[in-house]
Amino acid sequence: MKKGVIICTLLLFFGLCACGKSETLPASASDSMELESGTENNVPDPEQIQLEGLRKAPSVKKAVIQSKSSPNSTIETSQYTIDLNHNTASVFIQGQETQTYDLSQEQAEDLRRLLSEYALTVYNGRPYWPSGDYCTMEVLFDYTIDYEMGSYREYGATHYPEEWEEFTQSLKELIRKETEEG
Repeated sequence: MKKGVIICTLLLFFGLCACGKSETLPASASDSMELESGTENNVPDPEQIQLEGLRKAPSVKKAVIQSKSSPNSTIETSQYTIDLNHNTASVFIQGQETQTYDLSQEQAEDLRRLLSEYALTVYNGRPYWPSGDYCTMEVLFDYTIDYEMGSYREYGATHYPEEWEEFTQSLKELIRKETEEG
């Protein structure tokens, strides 16, 4: 009986140690690049080239940008949902009601450009996750864009992308621009 309890305890212990770890699937596009390349080389990064091409001819249709606050930052929990096919945007900030905005053509173009350009900042070839996934990790940010010819998504838990706070502030200002002027 004791032997069975010990075996069950060991199995449970090892099972919990491996909880959420993923050895085969990367957590994000940047992890995928790191796994494929192994070491840094001078071969052009296909995802970087694709994002640069999309940036030159902005074709953003939709975007969802989510942030979760963390104890080490002043970033607020929020979600921006932008539909440039219908020129609308909704903004949710924790503690406030979701607000929906109709966008002018100028706002839509400015947002299209901002979203395309920032995709190159988010995609930096470095992972936003620890070397393995863990059950207790919370997603800090999720950056998803749908283009005419595909989509791009990056999300992570260890840190925010460079200039994330400035980017989300610019989003908020561009979306609310007409309301403040009118």
